[in-house]
Amino acid sequence: MEECKVLDKLPKGEIVVPPSKSISHRMVICQMLANGKLEDIANLGTSNDITATINGMNTICNSKNNNDIITIDCNESGSTLRFLIPIAIAISNKTFIFTGSEKLFERPLSVYEEIFSENNIDFKKEKGKFIVSGSLKPNKFYVKGDVSSQFISGLLFALPLLDGDSEIIITTKLESKEYIDLTIDAMKQFNVFVVKQTNGWKIKGKQKYKPTKVYVEGDYSQAAFWLVAKALGNDVSCVGLNSNSIQGDKEIINVINQATNKLNPIVVDATNIPDLVPIITVFMCFLNGTSKIINASRVRLKESDRLHAITTELKKLGAEIEELPDSLIVHGNKKLHGGNVDAWNDHRIAMSLAIISTKIFDEIKLSGYDSVKKSYPTFWNDFEKVKK
Repeated sequence: MEECKVLDKLPKGEIVVPPSKSISHRMVICQMLANGKLEDIANLGTSNDITATINGMNTICNSKNNNDIITIDCNESGSTLRFLIPIAIAISNKTFIFTGSEKLFERPLSVYEEIFSENNIDFKKEKGKFIVSGSLKPNKFYVKGDVSSQFISGLLFALPLLDGDSEIIITTKLESKEYIDLTIDAMKQFNVFVVKQTNGWKIKGKQKYKPTKVYVEGDYSQAAFWLVAKALGNDVSCVGLNSNSIQGDKEIINVINQATNKLNPIVVDATNIPDLVPIITVFMCFLNGTSKIINASRVRLKESDRLHAITTELKKLGAEIEELPDSLIVHGNKKLHGGNVDAWNDHRIAMSLAIISTKIFDEIKLSGYDSVKKSYPTFWNDFEKVKK
């Protein structure tokens, strides 16, 4: 794989934070369900994941005019796959084949398998594809809340389109609630509403998404890399963030503040911020004493096994990290050095390794640097812009 030399200085600069990927997915889905124009979504993201959602929604929205078997390529986007499956069978009573990268098929879909088996919808996995056929009908849907919030969001998008009322009932502890809040907020902007209940939501049927003009705010998940760079002493600043945002990954500010100016050790619960784990691990390498990331088992089911990936690569640079089944223990302030590292084809691993390079005076060579195209295609341009 092609190599990129990541240099050792990031002394000064201003970063215009890219639009939120999470919100971009949601605005695209709502706007296209409303038959609105994508150009009415200001500051829309342009990453590979967003392109997959746009293409997939185009296919679904035109499915009534297509053949009985319809293929949707989700590329590497778990959001696209999990959001679009229930939308497809809510709109068209046809057979949909969802394809994508090899890694995508390692991510769990058991929640849909259970729901669909209870609702006479055929759902099966074959090599390199998921096949779903049947029609989504109004019902009570019992959903586990501790696998991925994306299943709940997918149902929330789809159920208002049905000809009757439905309920989503959460059967376990709900994790990543903030992502569900983003979904409900996006739907509300397109005039579709749900009612919160004690253990779920009631969704009125026969609702219609209405086209509207919206703006996608800056992405705290991506800003996290630059915010940590600043906390580690680099003179960088971020532009384009909404201080009143409901994005869950805004929590990175609280994580940084926990350490205070003395860089004290911290304990971070990853339950609701799984995407922040790689860059928080980098941050912890420079704190005093021993820091911990807990409740992070779901992080193993991302584009890579992120607990193992970030541990493996940081150890190559001299970090002292203990990897446990659902947590990491980071012994900070060890002497770090350069070396050859790999991104594991994971955008967040690549960007985290870029940030740690700003605090190491030796050269780091990063393989797989182009994986950032998945979420932040201009990352390396921004990195070069603020380097010495």
